[in-house]
Amino acid sequence: MDHHCVYCGHKGPSQDFDNEHVFSRALCGTGNNWTLTNCVCKTCNGRFSKFESELLHQAAETVARGFSGPLGRSARNANGARIQPLKINHLYALNADDTLVFEAGFAFPAEFYFRPQMVDVGDGSIFALITNANEMQGLQTAVSQFAREPKDVTLPRPKKQKDYDIVTFDEIDGHWRPGARRKLAKPSRLFFRELSTGGRVPPMTARLAQNDDGNLFVRAKGLDAVGALFDSIFQNKMAGPRPPLPPGPGQQTWVFGLEFNYVKVFKAVLKTGTNLVAHLFGDVALRDSAFDRCRSVLLECPETNQATKICRLYPDTPADFPRPNGDAHQMMLDEYRGVLRFRMRLYGSFGYEATLAPSIPALPASIAAELPRRVLVEHAGAGIREVASW
Repeated sequence: MDHHCVYCGHKGPSQDFDNEHVFSRALCGTGNNWTLTNCVCKTCNGRFSKFESELLHQAAETVARGFSGPLGRSARNANGARIQPLKINHLYALNADDTLVFEAGFAFPAEFYFRPQMVDVGDGSIFALITNANEMQGLQTAVSQFAREPKDVTLPRPKKQKDYDIVTFDEIDGHWRPGARRKLAKPSRLFFRELSTGGRVPPMTARLAQNDDGNLFVRAKGLDAVGALFDSIFQNKMAGPRPPLPPGPGQQTWVFGLEFNYVKVFKAVLKTGTNLVAHLFGDVALRDSAFDRCRSVLLECPETNQATKICRLYPDTPADFPRPNGDAHQMMLDEYRGVLRFRMRLYGSFGYEATLAPSIPALPASIAAELPRRVLVEHAGAGIREVASW
């Protein structure tokens, strides 16, 4: 028996389809969650996962998830203790009276920390930073292994590219320079990241740092700057101590430096809203032409800014969509100025609003007659359920 994807229209056997969670499993927790069976093909499911990943890795949502949960499926050991920190790749530390920008991380429940790193102080000399003795051995092991192996650096992977671009650095006349490029199925141990240019982050210098998983990454203006950093490290050009922190609280600042892709975030919101329509009213309702614009935005290639025209941030707290008493997520479908509106609030704070269908009269009667619909997601408890009121 062939099934029919509610988004792209693909027809095929059940092997071509995945169970699609109505609400993000990563945000729902271990309680009840709703799924669409044989309604979303694997291609669309994979596309939507990328949208969801952008939502989950925003600074605000990521930190809130660290404080409130739910934890990832592999985030606790047998004793129930957290075994891995949250992975935030664009968090920086600024010390008072110091011009350097340091790589930082965040661990549950509320601890910022410095990553093990070697930072160019601006004159070609290197300042090494660790926060405890245990990190020293890990950083030394990773750097020693890198020194022994070919100097292969993995570049950021473009959209829709399966293989990784690897640049090999060669030593020429005592200096490391970028050389041959190859495409490989697996990345090297060292990853290249560009310097953050966000307005909240001061000018940065090149650095070699260690990620939460033990892998090294290099952050620099470009590949030539990576080579210059390698020169300084392998020539052991070490800098002197940095200015001491002044006494008293408030002498360190932690800054998120990533510019988020809100187009993908808004698409994650649109996908959640249309999934909710399919669950509450049936997949036949979602196939209606009233949802064609939503479908086209979710499936567009190349990506445009159309999602920003039907979805937005929603900081309001109106009487019909109040914040929950507990630390829960909320979703709501209703009629607003003649359109089908979807609102979603995460952790009782971060809100989004989207237009799913442009005209209520154009909707199937089964939808228009049953609005509004309210859904509460208790991520630390029973999970997802429909409620009659807030």
